[in-house]
Amino acid sequence: MNFTFQIISPADGEWGIELSNGSYNGMVGMLQRKEVDMSLSLFHVIQPRTQVVDFAFPLVIWYVRVIVHRGSPEVDPWGFLLPLTPLVWITLLSLLLMVISVFIVLHKCFVDKTLPRIKIGKIIYCSIRVLLQEDLGVRSVSEWWWWERVLLGVWMMIMLVLSQSYTGNLMSLLAVRYIPMPIQTLQDIVDNPVTLIVPTGTTVARTFLDAKSG
Repeated sequence: MNFTFQIISPADGEWGIELSNGSYNGMVGMLQRKEVDMSLSLFHVIQPRTQVVDFAFPLVIWYVRVIVHRGSPEVDPWGFLLPLTPLVWITLLSLLLMVISVFIVLHKCFVDKTLPRIKIGKIIYCSIRVLLQEDLGVRSVSEWWWWERVLLGVWMMIMLVLSQSYTGNLMSLLAVRYIPMPIQTLQDIVDNPVTLIVPTGTTVARTFLDAKSG
């Protein structure tokens, strides 16, 4: 292309940060002193640097990530609760109590006001078996009223849908081992005592050095 070039590396091996006297070291300093014509590297475009050099249109979008030690797989004894959120578990238990209460109230209103304990126990027993996806058997509900069977059928449909969702999520959790990652965001770094390694002469290091608080 009818031009020649020479590759020069800065003697201090730095990218270029502002010194106390207002000058820059590294590659930015070489540009400031006109020792080179241009520099091609992964520079951060920050306001202080724009006072001494001109930046071209970004050629590459570079994402800064935090690298931490990889955790070890852990076995959670309460892992069977993870497929559903706490709110869903609370709602599920509330529905169970509501179904049992509706059974008892309707039975007292339309069948027998003096509901025997054995009937209450049978209602609770069948409702919990539906929750656990257990077989009820024909004899268990053969003597029930039609509205009791309808209510029990609705409860079974709700539990069928919920159990399918629970089973799928549980299988996914069992297939992938749980590895704790304590550092996910910059706020986690602030909240946890960590040893931070930052390359010298970079804008990240300069940001920490110039920080007044935080």
